[in-house]
Amino acid sequence: MRRELLRAWHRFDADEYAQKVLADLPLKDGYLEIDDPNQAPTLRRLSNLTSLYCSYRQSPSGLSFMSGLPRLTTLSTQDGSIADLSPLAGTGLVELDIFGWRSPEESPRDLSPLPAATSLEVLRLWSGRVSNTAALARCQRLRKLRLDYLDTVDALSDLSPLTDLDLLGIGHIEDLSNLSPLYFLSSPKHIGITGCRVADHLHHLTRWADHLSELSLREFESIDLAQLAGLERLKFLDLQTSRADNLGALAHLPHLESIWCTAEMTTFAELRKLLSLRYVVVSGKFAEGVDLSALADRTDLTIRVPRTAVIHAPKSGGPRILKTGF
Repeated sequence: MRRELLRAWHRFDADEYAQKVLADLPLKDGYLEIDDPNQAPTLRRLSNLTSLYCSYRQSPSGLSFMSGLPRLTTLSTQDGSIADLSPLAGTGLVELDIFGWRSPEESPRDLSPLPAATSLEVLRLWSGRVSNTAALARCQRLRKLRLDYLDTVDALSDLSPLTDLDLLGIGHIEDLSNLSPLYFLSSPKHIGITGCRVADHLHHLTRWADHLSELSLREFESIDLAQLAGLERLKFLDLQTSRADNLGALAHLPHLESIWCTAEMTTFAELRKLLSLRYVVVSGKFAEGVDLSALADRTDLTIRVPRTAVIHAPKSGGPRILKTGF
């Protein structure tokens, strides 16, 4: 019944329908997904809304609807056009994810309003440049942070008071040449690095070996995975859009359960050496297919690939192959 009522929303005046039909509608875990930006200003009518996903990619009103949602704690959006974060000030938002693409050529998002969002614990901006990163040092509850296109290493200095971050993701810092600007982190569980020139310094990640369980290394031309051999608590490794040909170097990581990687990697046979591994996601270009023929004895593996991928599987046995539409 709930699903049918929400589907009918498009057929009526958005605000009137929200007020008369949806106002007290029970929502599972307080969650709602909308795909029409015209519905966003009417969300103030929904008394049970606490978690929102906006699948539309552009809205002329940005985050202005937030002022009417004092109970909203989680917002995820594909609207990369969002530039103004000031509507978040004074809200009870705990988690903000902006997944939608924003070009680094567009004006940066000003982070200075965010200390006034006093409940904020998670901030992930997956593309686009930012300004006033120093303001985040006053976000006392912040524990997970991802920022792309930080431009210069000075922005990392601004973040140095955030010693207790559990997750830090950074990207496209042109003058980052080693990992020392990240040494302010005390015990991170997840580190993500995208498009930075630090491929020869990844062995320094072992300073957090007692804590690091998830690692993302994207847009690297070449990675020597032997540098990661000391990360014995690592459970998840993301190598999407990166090149690494020595997967076997990870064989001594006793807890590594999941790897995301690209089809261009030529050493999938080495996956058989990773005895703790259970799940692999393969993305990228599949011009020549993916050769998994050497994995006949790894029936404990599940490998996920795009629906159009050509797979050269073992004649018998081998991993479970899932073809999906990502």
